[in-house]
Amino acid sequence: ELNVGIGMTYNYTNPKKTLTFDASISPLSWNMKTCVNKRMDVTSFGIKASHKTVHEIGSSAEGKLSWQICDNIALRSRLFVFSDYDYLQSDFENTLMFTINKFLTTQIYVHMRYDTSADKTDDDDWRKFMLKEILSFGFTYKFNT
Repeated sequence: ELNVGIGMTYNYTNPKKTLTFDASISPLSWNMKTCVNKRMDVTSFGIKASHKTVHEIGSSAEGKLSWQICDNIALRSRLFVFSDYDYLQSDFENTLMFTINKFLTTQIYVHMRYDTSADKTDDDDWRKFMLKEILSFGFTYKFNT
């Protein structure tokens, strides 16, 4: 998926440099979706059967937040919205990062997606909403040269 738009952006960083916020709005946006894998159903991405791409014109907005809560806890958040005035698609990603010690880290990742063009299902209330969560543990070692 590729989104290109014409608009404006606002940036803010607090004096301590522990919080940054960026907001962008594009009243004129072009969105392209492509699927080149023949084993995947392209219609599930809003692409017509026997085609590989779809092009849409609409509006988009994006907000990003990066916050160093304390020395060992940080939060990254992103909200993206696109609409071609017929349907609405939004992505909301949140990552909470913990540094346990010099070698161990943990991340909690939550990605929520809302798409009004989703196919109809038995549970019509939840068909437009998708959720993915990931809990990861990491080992870090830095080489000094």
